[in-house]
Amino acid sequence: MKTRTIIIAALLLSMLGCASVPLRTMYHLSQFDPMQADPGQIAVAIRTTDAIAMQKGDVTIDLAFAADDNSVVIDNHYLVEVAELQRWPASLQDGLQAGEGLTVLHLSEQDAQSMREVQKMVLERREQLGSAKGKGSFSVSVKGTCLRKALPQGDVYVDLLLQVDTEQGFLTLAEDATLAELLEQGGEATQRTWPQCESS
Repeated sequence: MKTRTIIIAALLLSMLGCASVPLRTMYHLSQFDPMQADPGQIAVAIRTTDAIAMQKGDVTIDLAFAADDNSVVIDNHYLVEVAELQRWPASLQDGLQAGEGLTVLHLSEQDAQSMREVQKMVLERREQLGSAKGKGSFSVSVKGTCLRKALPQGDVYVDLLLQVDTEQGFLTLAEDATLAELLEQGGEATQRTWPQCESS
């Protein structure tokens, strides 16, 4: 499956449509500097049919930066891993209907530390560059999924949420987006034949 990317920038609105992104999300993301975020607090939550599961490698967090003088060029992709639900707010599960499930994914300790080192390097270079600093992006990419059981008939709806810090909590990036829409925006034809999930 081709990557479906949600970029924390103006492209967010063009990809999802203004009506899909709550005003609260747009405001908080406009204030968000990924180079100063705590990687240990970043997480992605996906609410959808319980026929679908997300595993490590299905979702990535992507961090990029290019200094104006090209002295620093970074394009890093971190495979987020499934987290235990007990460590996240119970409110995430509010509104779940029968046949729906919630998956929360976050950076491993190793990847969180790697991101901190990248952030430190970029911030130091920004300081050196002064007014000519460079451009960066932060994105969530959904690359695949697996099936626990057959998909239900009709449209499959997905809520995609992002936490950039625990104070603000989870922000809704996409609400009631259909699986077909996610695939189409990734350049992939609608399909219902993902691989079966591996037994744990």
